[in-house]
Amino acid sequence: MVIYAKKIDPRHSFVATVMTIFVSDCCANAEELLTHVRSEMERDARDKRHRFIKQEAEVTGWDGLACVSQRIVAEDRGSPLYPGEVLNFFQKGISCLRPGATGEVIHVTYSERGGPLEGSRDLIDEGDTFLKGLKRLKRGDH
Repeated sequence: MVIYAKKIDPRHSFVATVMTIFVSDCCANAEELLTHVRSEMERDARDKRHRFIKQEAEVTGWDGLACVSQRIVAEDRGSPLYPGEVLNFFQKGISCLRPGATGEVIHVTYSERGGPLEGSRDLIDEGDTFLKGLKRLKRGDH
């Protein structure tokens, strides 16, 4: 896992992550990955910590991989650092099936907590640059 984080002010932060996760019952193609991502979003919507305002997911491609992009807008109502406060939460990311590795998903996201509800324009631009700047290494590229 790779994590990049920065604190904008005491209640406002930005985090970008790249990780590989294993999902034992998923997925042969992008449509099955979309079904899995949506079921995870539905599970998360039952979480009492967050009140979800928007949860979007759609099939997309990235560097020839089968992927699903997702976008979440929510209120974080259970921050352990700021009990009783509501912090806006914005997340955008992409999840892709790892070729030749059944059940492995490459998960790349950036999120902002404590800023404007739909995210700060500068941080969204930074996060989108992060997502667009990723390059998949193929055997022999490194």
